Amino acid sequence: MPLRCVALLASAAVVGAVVAAAPARASGGGADPAAAPDAAARAAMVEGACTRSCGCARRVEVALTLPVWVPSLTGTFASGDTEVDASRQPRGVGGLFEKLLPDAATSLEFAFMGRVEVAWGPWRAYADGFYVSLDETVDWKLRDEDTTGSLDGTVLRAFVAWQPDVLYGCSPCAPRLAVGPLFGARWFRLDLEAQRADGSQLAQDESWLDPIVGVKADLTFANGASVAVLADYGGSFDGDHTSWTLSAELAWPLDHRGRWSLRAGWSILDLDYEVGSGADEYDVNLHLTGPMLGVTYRF
Repeated sequence: MPLRCVALLASAAVVGAVVAAAPARASGGGADPAAAPDAAARAAMVEGACTRSCGCARRVEVALTLPVWVPSLTGTFASGDTEVDASRQPRGVGGLFEKLLPDAATSLEFAFMGRVEVAWGPWRAYADGFYVSLDETVDWKLRDEDTTGSLDGTVLRAFVAWQPDVLYGCSPCAPRLAVGPLFGARWFRLDLEAQRADGSQLAQDESWLDPIVGVKADLTFANGASVAVLADYGGSFDGDHTSWTLSAELAWPLDHRGRWSLRAGWSILDLDYEVGSGADEYDVNLHLTGPMLGVTYRF
């Protein structure tokens, strides 16, 4: 509980005691039995108001978000002695919109995401995932020669975070900052294919799980707008695979109750996966980054 809230709740108790004692002083020391319930009621009202305004009361909040992510891509994947380079960079030639968004925006190749967050006091339970399919908008190269390929990937993440308020104050206009550590896991499934020079297919389908640690911060303003930053890092204990993410989002309320909000931001995912050796070696190194746009509903 914020220290300011503790102070106000203590003040509420003092107010209740003073109100209860006032009738006794007015009657020359005789206590008025009817005054005690009234004083208790007044103190309870003050306490309730302080609790609501400070956000001290704990209640479960659920937020569902449906965002769309349009990432650019750089990286390589190899099987044995064959390595394929993949790249999809912004190549806008005119207009600010084309410079900001990858060419995939016109080819309908993007990552669809889903997210749910449950909050209770300082605790957060968070789960999200996305599916990405990249094909025509990626430049695939095999030994510096153009080729064809495809990438289908699914990433699921779940974690628990502890985010106590670090700003004190009960003013309705004071922003609230909640920041703290997170612990969880991220699951990958990647299906990669590329055409070899002899016409054969280089194909690999792998899945793995990474434990993750990180930090999550949410800054909420009086009008309901908020800024969220999340960073995490994960990998295997033997170092064969690592991954990290970084995202920043701005949410703007769409109704006076704050149930609907529009979200926009930027998200980065980097992964490095290596398994096997020699002719059986499989290595993936991918970096995805791009804008995100979505809508959130709270209940």
